[in-house]
Amino acid sequence: MDRRGQAWILNTFVGSMGVDVLHPGARNAFALLGFAATDIDKVYRRLQRGEMMLKAFVTQAAEVERKARFAEGEGFNAAAAGLYERAAMLYGRGAYAIFRDDPMKFEYHRKMTATYDKVIALSGLRAERVELSLEGKTLYGMLYLPDVPPDEKLPVIILLPGMDMVKEQWTRMVQEQVLPLGVAAFALDGPGQGESLLHGLKVSVTNYDDAGSAVVDYLVGRPDIDADRISVFGFSFGSHWAVRIAAAEPRLKATAGVEGCFGPKENMFNVQQPNYRFNYMYMSGVFDDDAFDKMTAELALDGVAPNVQCPFLMVQGEFDELSPAKETLDLYEKLPEPKEIWLFEDEFHPLGGVAAELYPLVTDWLVNRMNDVPIKQADRRILLRPDGSVIDGDASPTWWNPDRLVEKG
Repeated sequence: MDRRGQAWILNTFVGSMGVDVLHPGARNAFALLGFAATDIDKVYRRLQRGEMMLKAFVTQAAEVERKARFAEGEGFNAAAAGLYERAAMLYGRGAYAIFRDDPMKFEYHRKMTATYDKVIALSGLRAERVELSLEGKTLYGMLYLPDVPPDEKLPVIILLPGMDMVKEQWTRMVQEQVLPLGVAAFALDGPGQGESLLHGLKVSVTNYDDAGSAVVDYLVGRPDIDADRISVFGFSFGSHWAVRIAAAEPRLKATAGVEGCFGPKENMFNVQQPNYRFNYMYMSGVFDDDAFDKMTAELALDGVAPNVQCPFLMVQGEFDELSPAKETLDLYEKLPEPKEIWLFEDEFHPLGGVAAELYPLVTDWLVNRMNDVPIKQADRRILLRPDGSVIDGDASPTWWNPDRLVEKG
């Protein structure tokens, strides 16, 4: 299905309504990933059509980088690190807008890594770039370590970005939610993502499983990592890969998939805005429409979910536009116990209305599992409402059943 002719629709809406037109609540999710609200506002003001996306992000990135250089030159290292982080996030988002191997994409990705290295150097963040071998190519990652006694073995969370993310975009969450708990983090550019993609490693139906095992092998081999306390946090399309890795890798203690892409991919690649399709074509190297449709049909997780080997947490918005709640609940039925699902009422894919509390909640859930704290029940399904109330039951939206809607209000 050739959807290139539909791009004008997306470009027009982005120009008139900003990036939030793709995902309601995206602005709040951006903020939790390290994008400053002032930067996003300026990007939105620069957008008249979607074709201006790359220019808008990298122009704002350059503006912030100039401020970072001034702060660094004055010896204001903490301020400079924060500014370089903002610039890195913007350069990375700009590079994402090009769905092909292109010198400009490589250059802006290089700018992202260069400004990000400044963050590490100026902030004192304990971060190590890691290169692993997969399929004769290189798999790129970043290991973050908390400040703990040198002989202490650390639990670790493996972070899987979404298909429009790169490993560097986990920094804010790592610094604020993971490291303060005395937990290490490993952020991965898997096949088809970030540096791994730019160095020729494409994603297939199954090779993200092997990438996950390669990361676990690396972590188990480190003397500072506790091999018995390794977990996975998959974000957006990373939640899809999280299911596959949890099924393939018996050494995981727990897994969580947030902003779930759990259902069949027909909706994502043939119904929603066309950039999802264009981007995944580039990630996979499959550009023929018929071959792409055949490949993405194989991404269904129905046969994979029953093989998950650790406690699994699904987190989803009630109106997720990429993976409808019904599809997520259907896949949840196929997971073995222990398992848990949180459905957030009135939320869309980015879970922007609850992002501020969601990341700490999920991180704590994973840490509890790694510390052998059992979940409250073997099969727990909850609906979380905007007013803070929680309905413990089957996690289905109240309005799916008129009698229940009257009862719950």
